[in-house]
Amino acid sequence: MSWFEVDKEGLARLLERRGKVFALYELVANVWDTSATRVDVTMVPMPGEPYVRVSVEDDDPTGFVRLDDSFTLFADSQRKGDVEKRGRFNLGEKLVLALCRRAAIESTTGTVVFEEGGRREGRRRRSFGSVFSGEMRMTRQELEEVRGGLRRLLPPRECVTMVDGERLLAGDVVRDFMALLPTELGDSEGVLRRKELRAQVTLHERRGGEAAMLYEMGIPIAEIGGHQGGQDPWHVNVHQKIPLGFDRDAPTPGYVRRVRAEVLNAAHDLLPLAPGGTAWLEDAASDQRAGKEGVSAALDVRFGTRRVIADPSDPEGTKIAFSSGYAVIHGGALTSAEWDNVRRHEAALPAGQVTPSPKPYVEGGRPERVVPEADWTAEQVRVVRFVERLSRILIDGEVEVRIVREPSVSWGATFGRLGNGGRMALNLSRLGEGWFRASNVEEILRLAIHELGHYYSCDHLSSEYHEALCRLGARLAVVVAREGDTVIEV
Repeated sequence: MSWFEVDKEGLARLLERRGKVFALYELVANVWDTSATRVDVTMVPMPGEPYVRVSVEDDDPTGFVRLDDSFTLFADSQRKGDVEKRGRFNLGEKLVLALCRRAAIESTTGTVVFEEGGRREGRRRRSFGSVFSGEMRMTRQELEEVRGGLRRLLPPRECVTMVDGERLLAGDVVRDFMALLPTELGDSEGVLRRKELRAQVTLHERRGGEAAMLYEMGIPIAEIGGHQGGQDPWHVNVHQKIPLGFDRDAPTPGYVRRVRAEVLNAAHDLLPLAPGGTAWLEDAASDQRAGKEGVSAALDVRFGTRRVIADPSDPEGTKIAFSSGYAVIHGGALTSAEWDNVRRHEAALPAGQVTPSPKPYVEGGRPERVVPEADWTAEQVRVVRFVERLSRILIDGEVEVRIVREPSVSWGATFGRLGNGGRMALNLSRLGEGWFRASNVEEILRLAIHELGHYYSCDHLSSEYHEALCRLGARLAVVVAREGDTVIEV
């Protein structure tokens, strides 16, 4: 007496949640795992009944080696030990049989018929190949859904795959690459064990508005991407077993993340033109296997090439970056795993390293590398005296103006408030000799007003600084209107 009995109707109900196309995928996958060069799937509605006559025929020279495999659940699969074969649990034909009211399998080793009274075997044999035929319960709407699902298959080049007379094509290949990925491999006792092996991965163009899918050797496994973050840009076909449950349900989020990281590493140069959204990039860039070029390319897409990290140690430098057109990446914009990769690969630098705020004074308040007044040119003397005079007019205070040489910094001038006045440094290394010419009066005025605005606020982005610039400009205009153009002569 057998230990178990299988309720055919109960199994059929379990399959309904996966959809009837799932069962047909299993039949096609079984053929692809053989030496067949052609498989024909035909589905013909039966008049007046919610049934479809389904046939799957192949030309494999061997056919069924063991005919009882067609009706024995969980028999030891000959394909468990081959990661490039799709079979695991000997489920394929059984899933379809659970959905049929009658069926037959004819192969090189004989025939077996499944009907209401039970199962019977026959002597009829084929010279090559096998054919599965059955009457499957299926509405006309379900039939169209099944046909649509079968069209999503990515057939191997060596096996022509036909559905109702139409040849299925795999679609354009975007890129092929190798990646180390988890898989399942049967051991000497037939037990499936997890293992990491290098596998071929193929990226395919998405056709029309179809969702991006993860494929296992051409068989759709799960939709990847989502509506909120947009789709992944391509279908991803992994050419080895994907770790799955016995019902071949969706892979784990960790597996999807790892695959995405490998896609990012292999196709980062395609991202500027890739369709889809950015959610997959966030996932891929958070995996520890995401490489430097991939993480940098992901940030290029999301934040642009001119980007800095918000720098708590130099908040003014962060504001300078923002005002200079850099995208500022704040802490909440990335996950902790993404931040680990960004910092490890230096895919973005703190603002204090890219746009540091001016810090020209050493301890004691003196500018560094001061150019002695004795070495100033006549033009430099005139500009310094002009700025000092302008300061008295605009802020009613004395400003000491010095010329310094600071070739390693990015600023051209800086200002520090001291009591009712201040100290301004003009960086000859950045401004250049020509800046001090009298004919450059507009630029001299612009820079002087910019620096004197810091008498009121050191924050370039604050409303106080903005108001200070407006007030200084208005005051200068009034003075010129009252006293004449000589006020602004250098």
